[in-house]
Amino acid sequence: IISLDHGYDLRGAALLVGGLNSLALIIEYVGMAKVYSYIPDLARTSSSNSSSVSVGDLADTELPQVADQVPRQPPIYNVQDDGAGTTLKKHRSWWIQLLPDAYQVYFDQHPICWAGFSLSLLYLNVVLTFGGIMTAYLVWLGMGMGSIGFWRGMASAAGLAGTVFYHCISTRMGCLVDVGMVSISYQFLCLSACCASFFMEDVGASLVALNAGVILSRPGLWAFDIAVTQLMQEHVPAPIRGLVGGVQQSMNAFFTLVAFSIGLFLSDPKYFHIYAGMAYSGVGLAVVFYAYNFYPRSKHQ
Repeated sequence: IISLDHGYDLRGAALLVGGLNSLALIIEYVGMAKVYSYIPDLARTSSSNSSSVSVGDLADTELPQVADQVPRQPPIYNVQDDGAGTTLKKHRSWWIQLLPDAYQVYFDQHPICWAGFSLSLLYLNVVLTFGGIMTAYLVWLGMGMGSIGFWRGMASAAGLAGTVFYHCISTRMGCLVDVGMVSISYQFLCLSACCASFFMEDVGASLVALNAGVILSRPGLWAFDIAVTQLMQEHVPAPIRGLVGGVQQSMNAFFTLVAFSIGLFLSDPKYFHIYAGMAYSGVGLAVVFYAYNFYPRSKHQ
């Protein structure tokens, strides 16, 4: 609809996107084949005994403790000696016991679970990204499709730069917890500029601040995503890693659905600043959850 209103024929663009997706599929297949050739163990299937384990059994299984370098709030696990060796007994909060089995397993992974929960809260931000909602708002303000395409391209490049950003700060800091904190704080700071743009009287300056804030926030978003994924891979026990990852994806989808559902009631572009404020609050909550459960370290050590 937007293309028809502005006189653009996007059939060529659609063919180009389809061709690039087909090429990406081939590259992905070749890359995965190389990974499996380098690591043959990945092709091994689970044994019949492990495949018969249910989620309920995993929820009651005593699993290894989170590594010592990740701060946590005691007592989540009590170490007991039963004479035959040291075992770990889990103490679940009452609210965790009310959750489905899969979510009990997820929230047992303290404090790593709160890093994942913070990541899922970022999915509330479907507004301050160059998606369909923000594109419609920019068109409503009178920005041309060419300019929007330029800004979206810049945002994509900035997202790609997030991998370099992650490598740089992880090399300097070393601690993944600190990398996550810096990344999400940086994203929140950049999105603050987006919210400040709604209070500017000059439309041109407001658009520049809005677009620049979104673009600059992308490296922080992707660096935080990588940091949380790395934390889960290193500190979630292998038998439940797939289950925890599945719960993580379900929470990401849930908060995305919540964000789009809110958009049904704020569909008028003149309410975009309210919608954006809610998304910005979601990122702020993510910062709070992450910082509260990992800092200050003096409480956890």
